[in-house]
Amino acid sequence: MLMKVINDYKNDDPNPIELLVGDTVKLGETSNPNGTYPNWVFCTSERTGRVGWIAVHTLKMENGIGTALEAGTSKEMTVCAGDIIDTLRELNGWYWSIRKSDNETGWVAKDNLTDI
Repeated sequence: MLMKVINDYKNDDPNPIELLVGDTVKLGETSNPNGTYPNWVFCTSERTGRVGWIAVHTLKMENGIGTALEAGTSKEMTVCAGDIIDTLRELNGWYWSIRKSDNETGWVAKDNLTDI
């Protein structure tokens, strides 16, 4: 679904966590279940040492360790008001998106977007 960015957002993480199916992570803090972005957990990859927020339902979690059930990344996209993006997947208040102007991909928070 095509959407328009309404708020500038700068990604400050040049090395987001990237997981392959079966990768293990150390589990950290979880997002507020009643907040704007519920069901995320801050993880540290045991393979690469990179960190980032991963959707809870994409992990099998036990005893402080998570195992990736699907490949994914915490890469957030830097966007500017007026950018047009195609949202490909929604997870817990964020959209995995591709920017139409340059094919850049990444997560964009839904409250930075509006329908066009």
